[in-house]
Amino acid sequence: MRIDTTKLVIGVGVVCVLLAVGVWVMREQDGEDIVTDAGARPSPTVNVQATPTGDALAEPSPTATGTTAGKPTPTPKLGYDAALRQFEGRRIQLDPACTAIPSQVTYKNGTQLMLDNRSGESKSVLFNLKRYTIPAYDYIVVAAVADSTPAVTYMDCGQKQNVAKITIQK
Repeated sequence: MRIDTTKLVIGVGVVCVLLAVGVWVMREQDGEDIVTDAGARPSPTVNVQATPTGDALAEPSPTATGTTAGKPTPTPKLGYDAALRQFEGRRIQLDPACTAIPSQVTYKNGTQLMLDNRSGESKSVLFNLKRYTIPAYDYIVVAAVADSTPAVTYMDCGQKQNVAKITIQK
């Protein structure tokens, strides 16, 4: 049985190209928008980004990451007590059962808010179709920004949907 060298080289080349395309697609999808229900999206469009907090920065936490422009970025962090003071009135706390406290809030466009995980396990949070992981007993800061106001977005936590309703106004 003789193997045609040309066909073998072409076959190996095709496999390499397919692998390269697969890796590229997977990297491009990291942090991308998640579309559910056959393309349904909350309306109007709300853009939420993880952002650095304050000017008195504590040690950076390599485990606390948000998504900015599709790439994970470390978020410089305040100590927890300082963050509680800075984000007073702008904090959504998640308990071990993914219950959001408070569950309905209204913020001005561009307001930074604290998503606070008070559970011993990390929480996967979907906020305006962007997925964030909040480590156990940690927090992230996101900015609620709407292209047009008023706007409403919902937050999912773990397997629970719509645990919080966030209204964004001028």
